[in-house]
Formats: sequence, C-alpha cells, structure tokens
Amino acid sequence: MQRGQSARQTADRIRDMILEGRFEDGAPLRQSRLAEELGVSRVPLREAFQLLETEGLVALRSNRGAIVSLPSPSEIEQLAEMRAQIEGWLAQMAARYATEADIAKLEAAQAAMETCSDEDWSRHNIAFHEALLAPANRPHVIEHLRALHQRLFQRFGKPIISVRARQRQLREHAEILDCFRRCDGEALAAHLETHIIMSARPAIDHILNSRRSQNASRSES
Repeated sequence: MQRGQSARQTADRIRDMILEGRFEDGAPLRQSRLAEELGVSRVPLREAFQLLETEGLVALRSNRGAIVSLPSPSEIEQLAEMRAQIEGWLAQMAARYATEADIAKLEAAQAAMETCSDEDWSRHNIAFHEALLAPANRPHVIEHLRALHQRLFQRFGKPIISVRARQRQLREHAEILDCFRRCDGEALAAHLETHIIMSARPAIDHILNSRRSQNASRSES
C-alpha cells in the first residue's frame, strides 16, 4: 500500500469513528491507541490527522496533540447561507451566458446522478454545480465556492446519503435545470438557495443527534 493511500484510508476510518459518535467534541485522539486499533504506524496516522484538520474534524494542538473538533450547527448554517447567496448570484450570471453545449453538460451531470452509486454521489453532485456555474467564467469565485462546499459536506457525506435525500436532491436539481434552460434568473436563484440550505440540514441534524447521544451516555454513566 502506498504511503499517501494509507493516510487517506486511515483518515476515512477515523472520520467514520468521529461521525459515528465514538469521540466527543474536544476529545483527544490518542496516537498509540488508534495505531493499534487501526493496525497502522504513527506516520500515516499523523498524516491522517492533518487531512482531517483540513476538513475541520480535527484540531492539532502543540501541547495536546490531535483533538476532535466538530463544527457547531450555527457554523454549518452560516456556511450554507454564504454559499447559497454566492452561488445563486453566480448561477444567474451563468444562465445569461450559457450555450447549448453548457446546457448539455449540465444535463449529463444530472443524468449521471440518477444512476450513480452512493460512493460516487458527491463527485457527481459537485460536477453538477460546477457545470451550472462554469458559463459565468468566474474561476476564482468558483474556487471559493468549492472550498465552502468541502467544508460543509466532505465530512458529512455518509450521513447525508439516503434514498430519500437522493430523491429530494434530484427533484431540486431538475427544477434548477429547468430554470437554467429558461434563463429565469430569479427563479433559478431562489430554487438554488433553497436547495443548498436544505442540503445542509442533514449535517446539522447529525451533529445535534450526536451531541444528544453523548449527553445521554454521560447521564447514564
């Protein structure tokens, strides 16, 4: 196994442990214990902590090592609101400049989401949103939105994916696509902003449920 691949796989496993509620917010991640449990050396473990720090799930402290750093529901809400406003504005601009080829790319991205596996869902969802915004020709703004999307959803991909969530998001994408085809900027922005805010809800619920479970466990002990 290559070193980088080992670090990514280790990060995936630790991410799952955090999101499943194995560790409370602020809990230390003991290198020796995790290395033994996961069957890895400390080198890929430290690299995994660095990857998870970029996602906002782990904080690295010089005197405490790695600790769990879950976002607050308020942080998620604010990031979603920021992304919704920027993407809604940019989508209106993109619709004005879109060609038939641009619309075809957006349709292809939507079609891919209808048949993809859960593992590929996030990648195709990102492709849809990037195809939606590309005709605006604002690469620096799109890069900023990509970073916001990563902070919002990369760490919560698994809790968000469900049959119901997929069906809802596909319906919302179809509405967005229809507005884009008709170049109805006002309706496009409204549908897109609602879609982004709603997509953040499962992540917020996951954090709240995790905290309730942890509080219940402390009360029972």
